[in-house]
Amino acid sequence: IITRLPDSQFHAMFDATLGSYNDRLLRGRISGPMSASSAYSLSGSIDRRDGYFKDLSGGGKINDRDRWDLRGQLLFNPSDSVRIRVIADTSKIDEVCCGVVNLLNGPTGALIQAVGGQIYTGNPFDRAEYLDKSPVNTIDNDGLSVQTDFGTGALKFKSITAVRHQNADYDYDTDFTSARLVPTNLNQQDIDTVTEEFRATHEGDGPVKWMVGGYYVHENVSYDSHIAYGASMRPYVTGLIAAQTGSPTV
Repeated sequence: IITRLPDSQFHAMFDATLGSYNDRLLRGRISGPMSASSAYSLSGSIDRRDGYFKDLSGGGKINDRDRWDLRGQLLFNPSDSVRIRVIADTSKIDEVCCGVVNLLNGPTGALIQAVGGQIYTGNPFDRAEYLDKSPVNTIDNDGLSVQTDFGTGALKFKSITAVRHQNADYDYDTDFTSARLVPTNLNQQDIDTVTEEFRATHEGDGPVKWMVGGYYVHENVSYDSHIAYGASMRPYVTGLIAAQTGSPTV
């Protein structure tokens, strides 16, 4: 995927899409010259949609859509042999996602109800479930890249330097019932990435064409996963052991 270059003449576009569940998608782009040797472009989108999955515990609708992104670009042509592109982007997702369908009320269904929980096993196409908390899905992305193309004749060089940061938070009710069994499954990640790509190419009129290059990446990744048991887990496990041994346990 290669980002479109800014236009040498002013250009603007905008489109809107409406869909089911109050879906609203807005996209737009403007671009044009800043001088005889430079140009810009700015594009973005906003996507909103209501949830279509029912939380029967009173938590409302989940599986909604709430995301936006923005990208800006500057293009410089200081000479016929040099071109510089600077691209910055940012985006965010903040959604109540995701719902899971229970296909079968299995052997532990009665025990889940005994510890105060409910499990929905109706028609899978009802898109419904019982939860004791709403899921979380949040992602932030930011990036900046500088691409420089230079060279004359058959010998050309390209350098792409980029930095990117991503922060993501996920949390959901792991047991997918309204019982307080495993209400917390928190995953937090933070990623910082720096890359450098350099290429030299030769495409002359002769029979030999060649390309040589190198790629460097340095990445820092921080990841934290936290699972917490709820108040109903102990009596639930006690019930499982009692069902296997035929006698109660403490």
